[in-house]
Amino acid sequence: MDTKKILLSLLIIAILLLTIKIFIRDLTPTNYEEKYKMQIQVLKDSVKHYKTKDGKNVAEINVLVSSKASLLKEIQSDKKIISTLKSEVNKYKNNTDVVTIIETVTVVDTLFDTDTVITYIDSSGNKEIEYGIVFTDKWISINGFVNSKKTKLSIETNDEYSVAIVKDKKNYKAIVTSSNPYSSVKDVASYKVKLPKPKHFGIGIIAGYGIDFISLRPAPFLGIGVSYNVIKF
Repeated sequence: MDTKKILLSLLIIAILLLTIKIFIRDLTPTNYEEKYKMQIQVLKDSVKHYKTKDGKNVAEINVLVSSKASLLKEIQSDKKIISTLKSEVNKYKNNTDVVTIIETVTVVDTLFDTDTVITYIDSSGNKEIEYGIVFTDKWISINGFVNSKKTKLSIETNDEYSVAIVKDKKNYKAIVTSSNPYSSVKDVASYKVKLPKPKHFGIGIIAGYGIDFISLRPAPFLGIGVSYNVIKF
């Protein structure tokens, strides 16, 4: 058998091995187990809200985890935040292993001191009283006025959030903390790609240089065999 036939045979065998590997990987029970677990999480999990000792609002939920980002597309949910999560995972799937979406709400429930009182005559000749409002602290700034015809308010918030993906005994948890006392996290959805453990053994085409047992001379060789990776590069 000439060299060309040997190389062609090795190439065909390598393609067959790769095809079998992909087919087995797609049918592995792990994929179904991961999809089932994520689907149950989406249906049952809800965000846990609580406050820290220093009064910060915290939202916590289990992270959706799978070995392939494409599995997330198959999860069924009518939640808007899950749809957004799917979209973001699909957008960054080749560049990141964790994506977290948060929905926040800011509520200002406080009394404001009247800053100024202005009395004037409007264009219709009526007496009008206008009350100025000014409120500012570290997290929120409100400016505006109120009279009998209209109210004008300018509100600016300074939000600060921390997002931590924490490994629990069995699961990962996404913990989102809001430092702004007026703002809290309404909902959270997080996804993480489970990175596979490195495998040392493999089957593939092997090329090298060794001793020919027939001529007992150094010679190059090409073949298919089992290999053990000591160093990867």
